[in-house]
Amino acid sequence: MKILPKQEANFLDKDFRNYKAILVYGNDSSLVSERTVSLCKKVIADKDSEVFSKVQLNYGDVVKDPSLLVGYLSSNSLLCKSKCIIIDEVESSINKELKSVFLDNHFNNIIILKSGELTPSSSTRKCFESETELAALPCYAIDERGVKDLVLKRMCDNHIRCEPGVIDYVVSHLRGEYLSISSEIDKMILCVGNKGVISVREVEELLSGSSEKNTYDRLIRFLVNGDIASAENEFFKLASSGVHVIAISRNIANYFVRVLKIKELVSQNIYSETEAFHSLKPPIFFKHLEDFRKALHKYSIVQIVNIIESCTNLEIECKTTNISPLLCWDKVVYKLFVHQKA
Repeated sequence: MKILPKQEANFLDKDFRNYKAILVYGNDSSLVSERTVSLCKKVIADKDSEVFSKVQLNYGDVVKDPSLLVGYLSSNSLLCKSKCIIIDEVESSINKELKSVFLDNHFNNIIILKSGELTPSSSTRKCFESETELAALPCYAIDERGVKDLVLKRMCDNHIRCEPGVIDYVVSHLRGEYLSISSEIDKMILCVGNKGVISVREVEELLSGSSEKNTYDRLIRFLVNGDIASAENEFFKLASSGVHVIAISRNIANYFVRVLKIKELVSQNIYSETEAFHSLKPPIFFKHLEDFRKALHKYSIVQIVNIIESCTNLEIECKTTNISPLLCWDKVVYKLFVHQKA
């Protein structure tokens, strides 16, 4: 069964015990790890017994010899009531023998399989989504709505009130993997201390220092300026830190959606350029205004729409094909920012 976003909270809290094995997969590796740890903590009550109650196996070894997994499932420990068996580096395909081992799990143990991105055609993903006794928990790069929900929840849990504009600013500036976003929210909570309220100015100071490092502004600036060599270096920095191509393309698209909005407001004589800039919610961080204006004046409406559509198609291609995301990225970059005449 595929676990939908609205089911995730209940699943992580208690529903996971209804399933014989759980596949945790997606392009956000930090979220995959966080969800796995969260599930293990629910199973392993006594931290001192973790060495006896937690087992880690490699998928390749289990495929070659399913009896290895059966042995751990059937063995009991005097020091723990149930075990958490984690299978790493899960591949896109699964054989019938291993599938039967998961479905025959009648022991008081939980099996968690960890994987990266799996296409809808993956037999492993299909197996866990279609079988009612198995569960598939997707962990994709967090979008703007996800960031907003996470910030609101964390602020509420810590009894912190946000002044007007704080949430919009955070949503527009926090990007990347779950772990990096969560870390920035932790900084905000620490900044509040005993005050119980956080202002936009405080958030700006906290996030502006990490803006160049954790967001995509440098990458977009290099692309707009035609500095492809620097853009490629910046891209690989993001990719090597665990950021997926999908997250990168999505944020480039979001950037140009905002450029398009200003372009249309000015071209239709609804606002002057200055008024159009002031109408943007959340506002553009002052350090990035010059780069934003450069993109606004460099590209026509048709070109901006083409960039947005190409980034969207890149995300679809990464999710639905087995083509390397890096190759998909190169194709889009050279089509839009090298060969396209501005």
